[in-house]
Amino acid sequence: MPLTWVSLRRTVLRRSFIAIWLVLVLVISFHTLIQPPFRLSLKLRLFEFRPELAYPPEGEQARPPLGKHTLTSDGLLVANPHGPHPIFQLIHDAEAAWEAKRARASKTLPEAVAEYRQRYRRSPPLGFDKWWDYVVKHRIQLPDEYDEIFEDIESFWGIDPHELARTQQEAREA
Repeated sequence: MPLTWVSLRRTVLRRSFIAIWLVLVLVISFHTLIQPPFRLSLKLRLFEFRPELAYPPEGEQARPPLGKHTLTSDGLLVANPHGPHPIFQLIHDAEAAWEAKRARASKTLPEAVAEYRQRYRRSPPLGFDKWWDYVVKHRIQLPDEYDEIFEDIESFWGIDPHELARTQQEAREA
């Protein structure tokens, strides 16, 4: 079989894949042997700080306790040089905020209607119940987050629907 560009490319891709796979297996093997002070996780947490691995066992010289970081009112984190890496606190805070947001999300159609009325001071649009069926069917995690849609269509509320339809028709014909 003559060596062509396509067969060469396939061979290189196959060998690259095998090399990457072997490196991945080696990294996972070494990871389990050395047990670093963080663990790899397939959830939202990529690295989790494990304090039991950060301090030496009994009999060895103990380190002073790690300091805490400060979160300012404008959302910035002021890192304490005697604390753990600030990314651990940022990840923890982000996960807590995400779980709190998910806990506040509407779980039934009446809750979603009430939330819509509270946020936008108006009744939900026609077909809201069909939209809620879509939310349930596709397991939407944050069904109350429609601020962007609300802002996008807000400028059209002052236009008469018949006038808007006529303008659209004129634009199609032009």
